[in-house]
This record gives sequence, structure tokens and C-alpha cells, in this order.
Amino acid sequence: MVKLCIAVILALVLVGCGGKSITVKTEIQKVYVPVLQSPKPPVIPRPGLPIHELDETVISDGEIVKVYKATVFLLLRYANALEEALKEYDRTHEALKEQENLLRNGPSSEELLPHIE
Repeated sequence: MVKLCIAVILALVLVGCGGKSITVKTEIQKVYVPVLQSPKPPVIPRPGLPIHELDETVISDGEIVKVYKATVFLLLRYANALEEALKEYDRTHEALKEQENLLRNGPSSEELLPHIE
């Protein structure tokens, strides 16, 4: 009986302490987060190949060799331009990865402290 009275008294004391009701308010807040994007790839036009302009009137083997040689040089230049574009994307990708790691983890102590040589 004594335990029941003590429990009732404690319950009343605790109810008395909660005079203000708790209200929960939901708010929407805008949080600006940087979005890292790589630039659009450069447009590298395909070259017009001299080999496609050959017709059946060219019979000389020397002329055909010259046209093939010009075609090979154009294709090599085109391939080099494509490789340079890919290398630029690799450099951009690495820079974006570094920036993303910096945003996620924050700068390291080595980056914050000045380098003394």
C-alpha cells in the first residue's frame, strides 16, 4: 500500500513538472550543396577522308598511294586529337575526385598548416 502511494505521489509530481506542452514544428530548410560536374566534351569533327573521293577514273598506283598516305595522316591527327580529349577528361576526373574528397572529409592538417622548407 505504501509503495502504491509513493508511486501515485511521484506520478503527480512528475505531471506537475510538465506544465508546458511540447510542440513539434516541422520546417523545410534549403541547404546548398556543391554539385561537381565535368564540362561537356569538345566537339572534334571527323575529317573528310581523301580515300572516299577516289573514283574509278584514277588508275595510277602512284595517285592511289598518295591518297592513302593523306588519309592515314588525317586519321592519325584525328586519333591524336581524340586521345588529348581523353587525357583532359582524366585530369578533370582526378581534380573532381580530389575536390569531392575535400568536401566530404574536410581539409587535412597538412593542407591547413603552411609548409616550411
